[in-house]
Amino acid sequence: DEVISLAPGEYFLSHRLEVVKSLTLEGAGRDLTRIIGTDKYFVLQFSAPGYFNARKITFEHRSREDAHVMTVSSGEVFIKECRFTGGSRTPEWRGTGLYLYRRARGGLVELSDFEDNAIGIALQNEARPTLQSNTVRGNLGDGIAYFDRSGGVARANTLERNQNGILVSGDAQPILEDNTIRASVQSGIALSGNAGGVVKGNLIEHSGGVGVAVRGDSSPRLERNTIKASKLSGLLFEGAAGGSARYNI
Repeated sequence: DEVISLAPGEYFLSHRLEVVKSLTLEGAGRDLTRIIGTDKYFVLQFSAPGYFNARKITFEHRSREDAHVMTVSSGEVFIKECRFTGGSRTPEWRGTGLYLYRRARGGLVELSDFEDNAIGIALQNEARPTLQSNTVRGNLGDGIAYFDRSGGVARANTLERNQNGILVSGDAQPILEDNTIRASVQSGIALSGNAGGVVKGNLIEHSGGVGVAVRGDSSPRLERNTIKASKLSGLLFEGAAGGSARYNI
């Protein structure tokens, strides 16, 4: 339950770091305080049942090893004004900027940047955080990816130049609202498996493939989205997909 304040500078970790008790890390500012890891698997992992807070810090993986930047396997995470970059971008390893899984319950991630990872933010198992007002750009794969039974809320985020802006798969049921998704290589929002949830009030433009793709047995509720200038379909239903779509432009 301590608060550790980190002065401006670069803090190099030659070995991955596991945090096993509640902790707050307070930096001097994004890109002013940098925690840089070079080991495989992750730079920092939080695995306690309590909470992990991080504010005003850049977390970076910088080596040829396969690794996520930060993983959270338990408890709750509260992140504000941070940057996550360098999650492995190889075909064999989908390294994420921030990865919540196993017993991670949720928390709040806001006003942070996720750039140049394989996946910007990945949520698995029962993870249900609120992702709010973040910038997710230039990731090799998905900007935000929901797997298994994950959910929560993604609100007012800006996602640019990712493979898919937001991917929802498995039995995931997130609420996606008021996000701006631009220049996705494939889909702005892609739903597959038994995915559902609510997709509301999003602006999706200049997708290289489909604006919103609903596949498999997915059944989301799509309302009041604006989909512009998709290279293929604006809105695509495929397979046994269902749900509802109304008041979209």
